Amino acid sequence: NNLIANLDVTGATGATMVSGIRGAAGSALYLFYNTIYLNATSNTTTNFGTSGIFISGTTSPVLDIRNNIVINNSTPKGTGRTAAFRRSSTNNSAILASTNNNLYYAGVPSANNVIYFDGTNNYQSISDYRNLIAPREDFSVTENTAFISTVGSSVDFLKIDPAIASIAESGAQTLTGYTSDYFTNNIRTGYPLAGQVNGGGAAPDMGAIEGDYTPRIIVDYGIAEFLSPEPGNCYTANSDIIVEIQNYSISTIDIADHNVTVNVTATDPANVVTPFSIVVNSGILMPGETMPVNISSTYDMSATGTYTFTATTYSIDDIDTSNDSLNPAYTFTIATGNVSVNNNSVCSGSAIQLTINGSSGTIQWQNSTDNGATWVNSTGAGSTLTTFNDTVPNTDVLYRAITCGTLISDTVAVAVTFVAPPTSSNVTRCGTGPVTLNATATSGIVSWYDAATGGSLLQTGNTYTPTVSSSTTFYAQATDGGSGSDSLTTTFAGGSGCDFGNMFDITAISSVDVSGFTVVPNVTSANHVVNVYYKTGTYVGSINTPGAWTLAGTVTLNATVGVPVKFNLSTPFALSAGQTYGIYVEHNAQYTVGANTYSNADISVTTGDGLCASFTFCCNPRSFNGRIHYSSGCASSRTPVSVTVDPAPAITLTASLTEICENDTTLLA
Repeated sequence: NNLIANLDVTGATGATMVSGIRGAAGSALYLFYNTIYLNATSNTTTNFGTSGIFISGTTSPVLDIRNNIVINNSTPKGTGRTAAFRRSSTNNSAILASTNNNLYYAGVPSANNVIYFDGTNNYQSISDYRNLIAPREDFSVTENTAFISTVGSSVDFLKIDPAIASIAESGAQTLTGYTSDYFTNNIRTGYPLAGQVNGGGAAPDMGAIEGDYTPRIIVDYGIAEFLSPEPGNCYTANSDIIVEIQNYSISTIDIADHNVTVNVTATDPANVVTPFSIVVNSGILMPGETMPVNISSTYDMSATGTYTFTATTYSIDDIDTSNDSLNPAYTFTIATGNVSVNNNSVCSGSAIQLTINGSSGTIQWQNSTDNGATWVNSTGAGSTLTTFNDTVPNTDVLYRAITCGTLISDTVAVAVTFVAPPTSSNVTRCGTGPVTLNATATSGIVSWYDAATGGSLLQTGNTYTPTVSSSTTFYAQATDGGSGSDSLTTTFAGGSGCDFGNMFDITAISSVDVSGFTVVPNVTSANHVVNVYYKTGTYVGSINTPGAWTLAGTVTLNATVGVPVKFNLSTPFALSAGQTYGIYVEHNAQYTVGANTYSNADISVTTGDGLCASFTFCCNPRSFNGRIHYSSGCASSRTPVSVTVDPAPAITLTASLTEICENDTTLLA
């Protein structure tokens, strides 16, 4: 409840010569219900600056500033600033969250007339300051409040002129324990106040003197965003331009009383500028509320390229023009788009993922199998990220996207490899026993399974000899290992180990043939034995079940402890795309404590367990040290091979004599 005005030092030079309230480093500073009016000048020819409130020191006190009127109409000189609020620190953490409902004014915003200066940076407008300090000060405002008198001896000293509407009327917040003003005890109670003739009294007034003032509607319009054009839509020769205006003030605005003009410029790809101006003269906007404004429904956006839009609001009543314009300008690009594919070489039937960037609107994917001579629509309208199954064998398939019905993107080519299924013949046998099944592939390795899809891998090779007791069907699949070999390294970090190696999982992203491994022995030996087992499905749950595993091969190595050594399997084993396999590399191995995943474009390895006895759980998690060597390729569909087991014929015997003596004979028939 301080009234402060008429401070002057006409001959002074300096950046902070006059301050309405000045505070220094300390424990706390609370500024409530003060009215400060400065109009200082200096006859110096050098620098002169002033502050309504100035908090000095690099170690700022705790600041709680509420319900104040701070008007600084002083005249700055040189590099001096007229600041409503000044601090000497950019650290705003000392300003409490409760700081709010203040009225700041420092003249027409400029580099020398600022609402807030932190010793380094200027914040010229109330919007600049509120954006900096948010969420504090969200109900603080600016105006050059009119007083009846600024003469200290007047009975009306720093009383707001009730004949001129002011934001200060009812602009404060209620503070418990602070109910008296400069003149009268307990006047700030009982809101809304009865007997107010000027339409106010809804809440306490800002400043040191509570009064019957005329409330002023705070008008602060601005452009929030463009609603049209927007990504995802198509545009033609008659397109909509729609902007959204926002009420940035703390008052409800009746637009009929406070018209706003929305000015928009649209620049097309040929740099032709088209201006638009729309007057909005109806509607109600609550504080923070937005409203769409249709600027045009006939703007031509049929050409590809980049369009640039600017927008600003204008109202004669607007108290803050710094937020009128959308900044930066809004740009919208209409383009044919760029298509990419996640894999340029796939197996027939494998999924590919197409992506289009830089386009807008509806998307129709197309493909061509004759090098672009003809195009057909792919199933569905599609989206910016779309998955298709490529089923055309041994043919480059081209893909493109049509956006908005007419815009044609670039193309991508996908090479498709088809592996013919192996040929085989069905087999029949009599009764229980072994059968020999043969399958011939035009290329690659033949793998035998117990199901048409998925299932368990039974054997690798052209010949499979199972023992059967009833009719059943096996399935042969050809796997083309491709033309090149590759490998995936896990780690060589070591740090631990045990006598019987590691179990881990390999998930085949592409179909591959595993040809060998690089391992790290934990012992020096000229006869280091390594057994490699595999199974369909994860190793988890099968650690202690030897019968669930297939032996891929056994090798004997000349091993040196800690030195990686590579070996090849005499017969590679196939991993089908999309399937997870358990792997057991059994030897006296070094490994690393921890669970890890290692991946490339073909396979993904997930570790893993350590074993100190064959097929006996020991330790988890443990990461396999070494490399998996493989060749990548494609797999065919599976050929069913039927085994028919006919029952053995029944034999019935009769004897001419059923009882005979030694050396006698009987006839069996």
